[in-house]
Amino acid sequence: MAVDLRHRTEPTTVLVVAGRTGVVWVDRARLRAARRAKGFGQAEVGQRLGHAGKDQISKWERGDRRPDVHALRQLADLYQVDVLDLLAEGTARTIEVWRVRTGLTQAETAERVARAIGPGARMSRETWAALERGERAIAPEELEPVAAVLGISTAQLLSAAGTTPTTVPEVLELTPAQVDQLNARRRPGQSLSELVDELLAGDGPNPGDGPNPGE
Repeated sequence: MAVDLRHRTEPTTVLVVAGRTGVVWVDRARLRAARRAKGFGQAEVGQRLGHAGKDQISKWERGDRRPDVHALRQLADLYQVDVLDLLAEGTARTIEVWRVRTGLTQAETAERVARAIGPGARMSRETWAALERGERAIAPEELEPVAAVLGISTAQLLSAAGTTPTTVPEVLELTPAQVDQLNARRRPGQSLSELVDELLAGDGPNPGDGPNPGE
């Protein structure tokens, strides 16, 4: 299926590949700038995070892959910045974003919240996911435990609970087949995100277009 980008008016560096995990709103330029500010090479960061070589770090900074919540928190700690400083500008402070800031998965967060509530309390990953989606309200007895696990105030939590989960930078969701289609159009040294930015800005051929007459 062709990827029609012409109806989109704002460039984006955020790509989501269906079936893959990772933090959606990571800004590749901020990742790179934070690393360089500390004087680290990609290979050194990769070694510190337990990766062989610099390939994984390079993919994150090109926007071809996205770090998961654990890796993102590791990067923030290594660069001595807040996780929020590595996210795209304008990312809404939703409950999900506050969780990402802690470096916890949904399942880990649910487990910690249940422990914070007290003996006998239970919370499943599905329950937490529904809370992040705005499909479930935070019960009064959960307010302080949830805020404590997320490392924020109850006022910040209430504000986040009232923030629509979809108020984040636009995300272009691609299937692996569509990624392959776009990759075929990349110039040497050009990242997938850079190609998409170019297409969104109207500076390149749309992936849905066929060959031009005479080509």
